[in-house]
Amino acid sequence: MLSALAWFIDLGTESGRFATESAIVLGIGLLMFAAVAAAGLVFTGGRWARRLGVLVAAGSLLLGAWRDPSGWGAAAIVAAAVALAGLLGPWLKGWVREQPAADGPGAKPTMLVLGTLGLVPLVAITSPAGLSLAHGVFAAAAIFLTWGYTRANLWALWGLRIVLPILAIPAMLTTPLAGAALLGVVVALLTWLAWSREARLAVEPLMERLPTPRLGTPKEGPQ
Repeated sequence: MLSALAWFIDLGTESGRFATESAIVLGIGLLMFAAVAAAGLVFTGGRWARRLGVLVAAGSLLLGAWRDPSGWGAAAIVAAAVALAGLLGPWLKGWVREQPAADGPGAKPTMLVLGTLGLVPLVAITSPAGLSLAHGVFAAAAIFLTWGYTRANLWALWGLRIVLPILAIPAMLTTPLAGAALLGVVVALLTWLAWSREARLAVEPLMERLPTPRLGTPKEGPQ
């Protein structure tokens, strides 16, 4: 969290190779993922949270290698290195579960949630020269639909299946060619995940769709 916050301040005050709005959106994306990883570690002790934390810390270090860090950027790199050492070391043994939770949502719904949230920093990375209104609408829809899906709302699943791919089209049209191709591949993968059986069962469990038990009428005995 400290590393992501330091990068957010650094990107907001000195965007460097990014346009100002792209730098701010990238900083927001880092903050979101750091918050999700921290909450997952503290409240659930999930393996996915540890892995996500490792990815966020590694991404912070890569961002430092791409930029010319100074001040807040240097502090972000130090914090990311400490976080990475803590996450990869033995200190979390006994806190992080060794096996996946029996009642967990499964791999595909988890990837769908994290991947859809990942569209926020992705639009900044694929369009570093600046963001259009289409990018803003697309990123906002990704956040809103992810929130709805984590609340087990069926309408959010249909939004991920249909609305988000439609909103991706104008966003891709206003993105440089290489970035548009990457964005299209990621959206196609997320759409495939959204149409999977596991993604549907995460918001519509089988037990809720079973028929109610029929009540029989006791037969009358012999007169």
